[in-house]
Amino acid sequence: MCKKNAFTLAEVLITIGVIGIVAAMTVPNLISHYKKVSVVNKLKHFYSTMNSAVKMSIIENGDVANWEGANFQDGETTYNWWMTYLDKYFQNKNSYRANNGVAVDMGNGSAFHIYNPCKEGRMCAHFVFCTSKAVCDKKRAKIGGRVGGTDIDGKSIFLFILRDNNFETYYSQPNRQTVKNLRDKLINETAGSGYGCANASKAYCAALIQYDGWRIADDYPNKI
Repeated sequence: MCKKNAFTLAEVLITIGVIGIVAAMTVPNLISHYKKVSVVNKLKHFYSTMNSAVKMSIIENGDVANWEGANFQDGETTYNWWMTYLDKYFQNKNSYRANNGVAVDMGNGSAFHIYNPCKEGRMCAHFVFCTSKAVCDKKRAKIGGRVGGTDIDGKSIFLFILRDNNFETYYSQPNRQTVKNLRDKLINETAGSGYGCANASKAYCAALIQYDGWRIADDYPNKI
């Protein structure tokens, strides 16, 4: 008679326990990695899409400096500015007037809010980007329809800027290439603006991710 080998209950329980321990150690890291990749991909997509739109509009309408500006306090003129110069270059989106600006929901589930287009020697407009429409909607509902610079968290809300003919991740100076110790300042800009990604405003978080090769480095200040 053949003797059948089988696992004992203790062996099965030990195996299940080991699997559980390994899963507990690896699954959170996998989830964190997925979230980071998702955030970065949406940032890159927005950056690329906006740059393409700006370049196409420049071909049709001339330099951004010559575009008719809008007033920070006037949502209607900001909306008209967007609709005139940039809206038609976007596909699968919904643009609508919001408090003191314009809101745009994109086809990939992300969204952004435009505010403070200004014409003071140079053309500029701030773009607050949300990695999901739900994030923007929550902020809009809380503060009466607008997502602004004070809402940036470096996790799901990031800041970009259209300045002259360039659409960029936000940095207070236009020529960041000449700034010494730039990465340190992107993380912790305590002098002057205090816009560092580790500071309260977190305005430089998108710029930091771009500086690091469009990835969220291990020392990124905000847990995603």
